Amino acid sequence: TKTEEDEKARKAKAEAGEAEDDAGSADSRDTVERQADEIEDLKDANEALEKKNQELDAQNELLTKELDETKEALAAAEERIEFLEEAELRWRDKLSQARMEIDRLKTVIER
Repeated sequence: TKTEEDEKARKAKAEAGEAEDDAGSADSRDTVERQADEIEDLKDANEALEKKNQELDAQNELLTKELDETKEALAAAEERIEFLEEAELRWRDKLSQARMEIDRLKTVIER
């Protein structure tokens, strides 16, 4: 009868609505879970990047210290080179004077 058909139609609609609600709930749960997974992945990536950043900061600090030490060593080496160059010039001057004195003494002996 018509009443039975109407009741069956209502039940079918109700079941369909429940199925849609379940599907909607499942979709929203999937979305929440997916977002939670994405958040977890982003947290992991952030931790990895922070660790990498700390390592780079430490490496940068070591390299800066090494650079400062190298600059100091270079300055000391340049001072030493300058000193040695001046010492060589003084030695060459003395050598020239000694040769002139030798030549003078040779001429005195030859006379």
